[in-house]
Amino acid sequence: DKFYTIIAHDLRSPINSLNDMGVLLHHLIQEGKKQELDKVIQQMESMRQKTQLLLNNLFEWGKSQYFTPDVEEAGQPTDVVPLLQELYQTYLPFAQAKKIAMAAELPPRSVVSVTPGGLLMTVRNLLDNALKNTPVGRKIMIEMSESAADSPAKSLSTLTITDTGNGIAPDQLHYLQEVFAGKLKPEVGVHGLGLGMVLIHHFVQKNKAVLTVESEVGKGTCFKLMLEA
Repeated sequence: DKFYTIIAHDLRSPINSLNDMGVLLHHLIQEGKKQELDKVIQQMESMRQKTQLLLNNLFEWGKSQYFTPDVEEAGQPTDVVPLLQELYQTYLPFAQAKKIAMAAELPPRSVVSVTPGGLLMTVRNLLDNALKNTPVGRKIMIEMSESAADSPAKSLSTLTITDTGNGIAPDQLHYLQEVFAGKLKPEVGVHGLGLGMVLIHHFVQKNKAVLTVESEVGKGTCFKLMLEA
């Protein structure tokens, strides 16, 4: 039942957007309304991206501890900068289509102990969330910095994804903060929590990372992911 609820929760948006899309496209082509047609095509591409993200999330869910609780996926030393640059280039056209300024400030190299697939999944979901909640004319920033960790032999890399979007309501923000602090177990549907956020929580736990979120309604949201080298 939970699995079906998850799928229904995350499929609502793309399926609702697809309703009557074929009829609308046919009408716009017949009327020769190129500008409106371009907008619909952009919406379809956005829906394709969201559906692909859902499928990737379902694949990660299938590999997660819900089905293989005794299997631990070990992190490995990975230069994450090329992965982040690839994701930035993937999401940049979507931001431009929505007239959102997106920029990335990344170091030449940053090696951390992480599961690469899990990191990709996490950043995809955070960027998708930022794009979804950032209005026209606002901006999204991806940054990465390094600092000393508690142990002198280790360093800490911090990935920050900041948007100047709608922000998160106080009750939902408090819930997310409690989840990522390990004080609450994430549940799909609670405060609109989708599968992506549940999987991010599992990624953070498995990789012994730290994720914090700060937000203010009307001003934006900042997610910080801290990983040890």
